[in-house]
Amino acid sequence: MEIMLTTALFIFGAIFGSFACCQAHRLHGRKAKLFKQPPSHCPKCQKRLEPIELVPVFSWIIQKGRCKKCHEPIGWAEILAEIGLGSTFALSYLFFPFALVTPLEIARFIVFLVALIPLAILFIYDLKWGLVLTKPILFGVIFAIAFWALSSGSPLNGAKILSLFGSIGILSGVYYLLYFFSKEKLVGAGDYLLALPLAIMLGDAWLAFFALFAANLLGCLVTLPLLACKKLKTRRIPFGPFLIAGFLIVFLAQNWLLSLIIF
Repeated sequence: MEIMLTTALFIFGAIFGSFACCQAHRLHGRKAKLFKQPPSHCPKCQKRLEPIELVPVFSWIIQKGRCKKCHEPIGWAEILAEIGLGSTFALSYLFFPFALVTPLEIARFIVFLVALIPLAILFIYDLKWGLVLTKPILFGVIFAIAFWALSSGSPLNGAKILSLFGSIGILSGVYYLLYFFSKEKLVGAGDYLLALPLAIMLGDAWLAFFALFAANLLGCLVTLPLLACKKLKTRRIPFGPFLIAGFLIVFLAQNWLLSLIIF
C-alpha cells in the first residue's frame, strides 16, 4: 500500500512539476497570468502538444528531449522539474513529520503538497532568470497560513502564535535586515519575501534557525567551488532555490532536529 501511495504521489508531483515549469516560462514571457495559461505548445514551431506528448518524464524520454514536429530541443528544465517535484511529493509522504491518520491530518498534508507548487515555480524562475516573483509568493503565503492553522489546532493558541512570529522574525527578518543594510548587494527583496511562507509553515523559531543555516550552507557548498573555478558568469547568485531546499530538508527532518536541542 505504501509503495502504491508513494508511486501515485510521484506521478502527481511530476504532473505538477511540468505545470510549474510551464508557468515559470509563460510568466517570464508574459504570455499568461499565474495559474491561467493557454494550451501547451512547442515554443519553437507553436505546435499544440498532443496528450501523448504531455505525459510527465515518459514523453521527454520517448521523444529524446525534442519536439515531435520540428525536432528542436525541449531542454532539460522540464524533465528535471518533473522528476524534482515528483520526488519531493514522494519524499514528503515518506518523511512527513506529522501523523497521517485523521481527516484533518490528511488535509494538512494535502495543503502542504499544494503549497509546494508555487514554491516550485519560484525555484525554477529564480534559478533560470535570477528573480523572485511576488504572485507565487502570495499564493504560497495563503497555503502556508492554511497549513499553519491546521497544524496549530486553535489559531488563537498564544504559544503557537508566539512561536510563529519567532519563526518569521528569524527567517524572513534576518534576510530583510541583510537586504536593507546592504542595499540589495547581499540579499534581494524577493528573498525575504520568499522566506515568509517558509517561516509560516515551519512555525517554530528553532526550525527557522536551522533552515537559515541549511540554506546558507547549501549556498556556500554550491557557489564557492563554482566561483573558485570561475565558472559563474555573475557574482549575483539566485538564493531562492537554496532557501527552498533548506526549508524542505529542515521541515522533513524537524522531529530529529528538535530532538537535538537541549534546554
